[in-house]
Amino acid sequence: MSISNMLKNFLPLDLMFRIKYRNQYNSPRTLKQGNKKRIYFVDAPDYANIGDQAIAFAIRRFAMRFFPDYEFVEILQRDLASYLEWLKNNIRDQDVIFLTGGGNMGNYYRIYEATRRIVVSSFKKNRVVIFPQSIMYTNDIWGRLSKTKSQKIYNSNPNLLVLARERYSYLEMKKIYRNVMLCPDIVLSLLGSLSFESVKREECIGLCLRDDIEQKLSLKDHSMIKSICKESSSRLKQITTISDQTEITAANREIIVVNKIKEIASCNVLVTDRLHAMIFAAISSTPCVIFQNNNAKIKGTFSWLKSIKQMQLIEHTDELKNALVQVSSAQSDFSEVFDYSAITNIIKRSIHG
Repeated sequence: MSISNMLKNFLPLDLMFRIKYRNQYNSPRTLKQGNKKRIYFVDAPDYANIGDQAIAFAIRRFAMRFFPDYEFVEILQRDLASYLEWLKNNIRDQDVIFLTGGGNMGNYYRIYEATRRIVVSSFKKNRVVIFPQSIMYTNDIWGRLSKTKSQKIYNSNPNLLVLARERYSYLEMKKIYRNVMLCPDIVLSLLGSLSFESVKREECIGLCLRDDIEQKLSLKDHSMIKSICKESSSRLKQITTISDQTEITAANREIIVVNKIKEIASCNVLVTDRLHAMIFAAISSTPCVIFQNNNAKIKGTFSWLKSIKQMQLIEHTDELKNALVQVSSAQSDFSEVFDYSAITNIIKRSIHG
């Protein structure tokens, strides 16, 4: 571990948050108070990861569908510090706080864990919902210390509901947090609600492969995958779930997410090791072969989709050729629709007394 990383681990997360967002703390902002009850989505992403943007898009649609009598108020994660004092003074008991889902719970992505801790510890009278997350703590002293601290903070809030998006994370969360439910990634709630039938399929295989700290496939694996795909198709289409937009907000999020799903829908088959590329394939009824990443979230999330014959999870590159044939020739059966009524009812019961 580098000296800079060691110093970062020594720095308490609340202090890290205050240092990173000191300008926002020094420039407090207010929101216009309305008469309607509110859902505050307080850590919306503004960065280029389209998978995380799809989560934010799905959270907004979830709120509008199941809580139509609530006003949905979105605050970007980078702006939370500006609004924190106003929220503490003006939030009402029946208002609800949503925190984003994804794969950033733990000490790999520390600033997002810091954000959750601050919100969970600041709003104990309100229902706080952490949307479906995967949990990842490093197996070292820093991971254990961070887990213990988050456990103390999360369990101090009796109104916190933590949602796990796959079984591994659910079992881990149940060991340390009080109120945990297993729930599909919220982007899966888009299945059946968006249509991509008008998108023309091209004679190509889409490749969407990781190149980051969660990557499991080697460069040699990447080369082998491309070689096998070229044997099966005259053209490969390189796809990324990282947007070239420098800023993504509620104003342009939907079109960016939908256009990315359309890009995947234009392929005959998608090969990927990215979780939300896999989900985009399911949403757009695109046959898909999936490789695992270096943690449990791909395998765990695929368990929600395993009944779909046009989607196949494989371990090794030598399985790819047969998998491409199988998913391409299987009968289309993208009819899975996921039920989110259990978490909806828990939230409603808590805010209606």
